[in-house]
Amino acid sequence: MIKPGWQTTEFWLTILNTVLMALVSFNVLQQDAADNVAALAGPIIAAVLPIVVYIIGRSSVKRSA
Repeated sequence: MIKPGWQTTEFWLTILNTVLMALVSFNVLQQDAADNVAALAGPIIAAVLPIVVYIIGRSSVKRSA
């Protein structure tokens, strides 16, 4: 089964990059600040993803019980 587009990593990374570049282009955010946010995105995703997967897994186990 193919996931909907909004559930893919590529979609969310593209959204993050687009928002950061829009903020930089409108001088809301300086380029070095945007680089820091982009550098933090990977570790944040790596920290949050296992928690989300665990919650979804536990929910499905409880639902089937």
